[in-house]
This record gives sequence, C-alpha cells and structure tokens, in this order.
Amino acid sequence: AFAWGTDGGSIQSALKGNALFQAGFANMLDGSVEQIPGAPLCGCLDRMPVVTNAKCTQVTSTDSTVNVTFNKSLGVFDSSLDLGTISTSDCGNIVDHYKALEGGEDTPESLYVAGRVVGATGCTEATTSFLSSKGLEFSATGTD
Repeated sequence: AFAWGTDGGSIQSALKGNALFQAGFANMLDGSVEQIPGAPLCGCLDRMPVVTNAKCTQVTSTDSTVNVTFNKSLGVFDSSLDLGTISTSDCGNIVDHYKALEGGEDTPESLYVAGRVVGATGCTEATTSFLSSKGLEFSATGTD
C-alpha cells in the first residue's frame, strides 16, 4: 500500500506512479505481494476488501529539484525538473503512515483507512459490520 499527502506539488505526489510500480509489481518479483482471491491486485482503498495488514511503501527523492521562472514580458511561468535519485523504503503500518499524512490527527479519512486495515483482531467486527449493512448476520464458529 502507499499514500501521499494533499500537496499536489510534493515529491511524494510526483512519484506516486513509482510507488504504484514498487508496491504492486516490483515487490511481486520477490514474493512479498500476493493477491487476495477475488480482489484486484491494485486498487483504491474503497474498492479493496478489508484486510488485517498492508505493507506500506514510501518513495522519495531528496536530491530532486524544480526550477520555476517567470517571463514578465510574456506573462508566463516556465518550469524544469532535475530528477535525482529515487529511493523506496518501508513506511511501516499504512494506518499510522496515513494518519501522519493527516497531521497525526484522527480525521474521517484516517479513520476510514483504519476501518479497512483492521489488524489481527478486527476481522470479526469488520465482517459483522459489512454483513449487517446487507441485512445479514455473522456467526463466528472459530477464532478471529
């Protein structure tokens, strides 16, 4: 999984395609990505099933720069990108990472993420809630 902040001009936002490649395809080659049966390999969180855990990938570049100039006679801006070294890292728990992107506060969005990545003990509650929204009941016969 990966997430980026709301600043469309940030390097994390600019590199979200690289994050998608790393999370969805490059990690597949070493066996650390596995598709959930019946679910897409990649998709937005609202289209994915509830899971207990999701590996978090962060893509950064500390030496990339953007130069912006303004041509006063034409009244236009021009920009150029000097792309440096792109690096990936494990950003830990996607729920905590997303909450940090939201300023460390519980927001409707961060709570939604926490409701989709429920942890090792949250499956029964998530399943019960989902089935209840469909007018059905859940009865657990084993452990969570």
